[in-house]
Amino acid sequence: GLFIFNLMCLMHLDMQLLEFKQLAEQAQNLSCQTVQEAQCTNRFDEERIRHAIAGFEHDVDINVRVLMLSGAFTSSLRRAYDSGEDIRGAGILNVRWKVAIGISLWLLCGLDAATRFDPYGILRTTIWQRLNILSVVSCFLVAFA
Repeated sequence: GLFIFNLMCLMHLDMQLLEFKQLAEQAQNLSCQTVQEAQCTNRFDEERIRHAIAGFEHDVDINVRVLMLSGAFTSSLRRAYDSGEDIRGAGILNVRWKVAIGISLWLLCGLDAATRFDPYGILRTTIWQRLNILSVVSCFLVAFA
């Protein structure tokens, strides 16, 4: 079960990476720099969108820029952008942490399997039992992060 769970987590990470690459590719295809220049193929949608963002065009432009640069949008990324920090790729930092947790889960899973084939009982200690609990907690962190 842990193997399948880890495999699903890695598939989720791969999907996020593909989404980021797709976002970067789509950002290169934009033919406008501001929402004032933007056009919509459906006149009704364009009117509805322009009405919804009326008065906030500058904020929308900055938010789109943050999204395109970082791969995600959060208020902390916006503050970092406003303060002049380099946010390129910062939205996928979460993926890096998930990969690190995923690798540690694979290692813990391997150690757990080793305890099942340990004829001398070396790995069946209280410390290892605590590490086993850590692996379960790590699984939940990866699943819900």
